[in-house]
Amino acid sequence: MIAVTKNLLVIGSKHGGLGDHLFLSPIPRIAKENIPGIKVFLSKQSVFRSNQVFDLIWKSNPFLDGSIDLPIDTRLEKSSADLSSSFVMNRMLESLNLPLDPFIKPELYCRPQIQSSGCQRACGRTLIDLNYVSYVGALTFNDKAHIVSKYIHKSPVLVNPSNSLKRKFPGLENISVANIFEYASMIELAAKFVCLPSGGATLAAALTSQADVFYGCGFQGIFRHPNHNNIMIGGSSHWRQSLGFALKLKNSIRTRIS
Repeated sequence: MIAVTKNLLVIGSKHGGLGDHLFLSPIPRIAKENIPGIKVFLSKQSVFRSNQVFDLIWKSNPFLDGSIDLPIDTRLEKSSADLSSSFVMNRMLESLNLPLDPFIKPELYCRPQIQSSGCQRACGRTLIDLNYVSYVGALTFNDKAHIVSKYIHKSPVLVNPSNSLKRKFPGLENISVANIFEYASMIELAAKFVCLPSGGATLAAALTSQADVFYGCGFQGIFRHPNHNNIMIGGSSHWRQSLGFALKLKNSIRTRIS
């Protein structure tokens, strides 16, 4: 199954998350700037956790030539042992023999400007989103509580907080986000965005929004955006290392099942 020829590049993700697709977003532009006549397609075999991910990232991308029912270029899953770049987006470029960019960040060509009560409440505030789907390292509820406590003096707004966080911080304002477009607008309007290294962090990088990103022991540096303020929480004790390994294994099993 050869998905790529001299004039055809097929990109995509089998993981389907917001961050997974945003990592790919500059590739069509960079490929076309460096390979005359190349066509870049999104594989129909790609996975999306939500159709909104496609609409936000790919629907308006002017460098994408459309979708095609061909396999994703296998070079995008090249072993890390074969690559030298220290950031995942440059690793993808390296695997495709495209020029590296020390300032690379995700690209959005759809800039939603949603007018909602949630966006109005987030405007100029510290916005905290501690939700995640993928692996973020050895992280506990107490770590989340500690993160919120660091910003308590700023009267932050919590995004879709768990019931446990609501009980821990009953006086804090919280917002239920309706969709990914409202979420993007809220991040862009916030004075500061605080999150974990999940899709929200990558979306903030695309929006060039200031973000404090907390990660636990075991989370790989290649997935940390260099333009963020990346902060390790919880330390790297033997217990933390064991917890990180266990959580990573759990996430790997869940990903294979889904």
